[in-house]
Amino acid sequence: MEYKKLKTNTLRPNEYNPNEMTESILKHLVAELKRIGFLQPILVNKKGIIIDGEHRWLAAKEAKLKEVPIIEVDMSEKDAKITTVNMNQIKGELNPLKFAELLIDLKKDFKLVDLSETFNMSVAELENYNMLAN
Repeated sequence: MEYKKLKTNTLRPNEYNPNEMTESILKHLVAELKRIGFLQPILVNKKGIIIDGEHRWLAAKEAKLKEVPIIEVDMSEKDAKITTVNMNQIKGELNPLKFAELLIDLKKDFKLVDLSETFNMSVAELENYNMLAN
């Protein structure tokens, strides 16, 4: 396993990734990359084929990043396919009550409209979480 940076245009998506992302979520990811940068490298095989992180790669291209951080692994295609599915499954889901509690705390420092943009949610959605917390 090796951590390094590669030129964005040298990576290629795999043909078996079952995970999909809406245009809205992709735009949100692009905004986050621009705001804070990469927090999680892209996992690729020795041929530069993406095992995990295709959406981060697409967002990096959209943000016109020349290089992206990657972790290169020596993995069979069979293991890569299993890893792609497992990495997609283990990312978890938003717990509504915990998010509502977090939102109450964040509202001390941020306006709801700003949080709406940051989280790619409407103000109405965030207000629903407020009601849940109460």
